Amino acid sequence: MPIQNPYDHSLKIIARTYPEHFLRLGFPGQPMKLLGTLSNVELALEIDRVDFLHEIELNGERAYFHVDFQLTHTEECPRRFFVYNGMVTELKKPYPVITLPIYLRPREKEIPDCYEVKVGGIVFHRFTYEPVKLWMHVDQILSGEYYVFAPLLPVLLSPISEERLLEERQVILTHEADQTKRRTLLTTAILVAAQSKLFASDFLWELFREDEMSTIDDPFMEKLFFKIFGAKLAEEEQKLKENSAVALKTAVEQKESEIKRTLGEEVKRAVEHEVALAHAAQREAEAAQREAEAAQREAEAAQREAQVAHQEAETEAALLWQETILKILEHRFQNAPIQLLRLLQQVTSDQRNRVTDLVLDATNAEQCLQALKQLLNGHA
Repeated sequence: MPIQNPYDHSLKIIARTYPEHFLRLGFPGQPMKLLGTLSNVELALEIDRVDFLHEIELNGERAYFHVDFQLTHTEECPRRFFVYNGMVTELKKPYPVITLPIYLRPREKEIPDCYEVKVGGIVFHRFTYEPVKLWMHVDQILSGEYYVFAPLLPVLLSPISEERLLEERQVILTHEADQTKRRTLLTTAILVAAQSKLFASDFLWELFREDEMSTIDDPFMEKLFFKIFGAKLAEEEQKLKENSAVALKTAVEQKESEIKRTLGEEVKRAVEHEVALAHAAQREAEAAQREAEAAQREAEAAQREAQVAHQEAETEAALLWQETILKILEHRFQNAPIQLLRLLQQVTSDQRNRVTDLVLDATNAEQCLQALKQLLNGHA
């Protein structure tokens, strides 16, 4: 699997929000129709998954479109594209699967466009693909044709200047009318630019911020956002409270002046006493509200961290168990049926001990398969 980084997550966010732009990028001029998108697709032939599968239609023929994001090219990339394409093809047969690698950073040597099986200098098999070199589309990004990739300009243009960042922001504001999507692009842009380490966080905040920055549905990017700009968010919140307090104070003072002008001294003293009590109560209420808000933020942060940790632990435990069962099957039965491997993906944590016993007790792979089916169907 590729190393997780902000650029990889940024591309995934853009792919989830703008799948049709990836079709145009990979297949310019082709009349493709997007039918739907599958996320986090698990592969049955190996314990692995791909981020997105876009269901498409081309000239009346249905197919699946797999985008594979790469920051830089590595030696294992061609083989991985080949393996993933084969896995997804087996999963979605009889429909064809198109793999589109997208690279962000250039390479001195030409990026390969195929995977070859070569023995003794003889090529026996070739799997070809058309990699997209995103840095070659900078002009189309700046023109607005591929404006959704504008947040990635700090990676595509190295080094990048403040003037280019201003141009990047203007491209997003000019070509994205939807407020929610525009905020997503601006939030992604500020994180990618911050990762370049070339610009002060204050400059980036003033350049890309809107009245309300978007919340990104990605734990990694959300954590990075609060790590870099959490102080700015707190500062904005404090300014808003201060402005509200000033407005309230001004309103109270105006009311006091009005009362003093219209009431006598005795009534005025009584009113002043009530106003003082009101001020004291107001200060106590504001202090209590601030404490409650701080406690709520801490509780929400702790809950998010606990949920992420629980999910990661459960995923790691499931993968470890599945790997152990696969090794047992391979040792006992050599070639286990593919259907048996797929059914293992459906086993819940509560069923793992019983499935382990089934695998150890079965005399052959077929018996193990039937017993597992009965367990999953609730008959055992």
